[in-house]
Amino acid sequence: MFEINTWIQKGITILIILIVGWIVSRFVKSLILRLIGKSPDQGAVTFLASAASLLIKIMVIVMILEQLGVNSNVIVGAFSACTLGISLALRSNMADVAGGMQIIFTRPFLVGDFVKVLDHEGTIQRIEIMYTVMETVSHTEVIIPNSKLVENTITNYSKDGKVFIHIPMTLSAGVDTEKVQATFYQVMREDPDVIQNEEMDVRIDSLESGFRLGIYCAVHSDRYPKAEADLKKRLQEARIKAEINLPSQTVIVHGQVN
Repeated sequence: MFEINTWIQKGITILIILIVGWIVSRFVKSLILRLIGKSPDQGAVTFLASAASLLIKIMVIVMILEQLGVNSNVIVGAFSACTLGISLALRSNMADVAGGMQIIFTRPFLVGDFVKVLDHEGTIQRIEIMYTVMETVSHTEVIIPNSKLVENTITNYSKDGKVFIHIPMTLSAGVDTEKVQATFYQVMREDPDVIQNEEMDVRIDSLESGFRLGIYCAVHSDRYPKAEADLKKRLQEARIKAEINLPSQTVIVHGQVN
């Protein structure tokens, strides 16, 4: 009877540990996440919140094992063995964790930055322990393992608050180059997204098949890439209004002579 009561008490204790541990885990994570508004590095806070939540859950498991009568030395030994086994079995996952730590310490980008990595362009939403969440221009959520981020080249368009863009345009060889330059310069000067105190240029890049223009300017990074798309539209409208022609297309018809 005494033994039954002991196990009932242990069961109640374990249940209390589980409930309290779950509440504390969520509370600590929520508390850390509230600091995002006060911290300039939101990614570090998100990473820390996930790590703290995981640590508390591990502590809860250890406390439950102790309640079941498992010796602390055995727990430490078993935990070390499990850690080694898991590390060998999940090497890629451990690489993701290491990648997350590297991102937090080296800070190649922050939450809110617009970056390009692999074939994806978008705004960083969250930096978790094993992965980073990005939202693309089409509002698609992309989840990238942290190991992939540290292994590949990252283009951070938000680092200096500006993005330098190059818009190519091929025109007819007979157009007035001074008229073309004046027209496109005017478009850039009137564009609200173009940074006016940065260098802007309209120059000939190539003379093949007419001539190929390069239009260069800088836009605010928080408006890229929409600013680039809007500028392309304004340039096209200005080209049509100024009657600046595109290269004529030659059509070759292959016939058969009887």
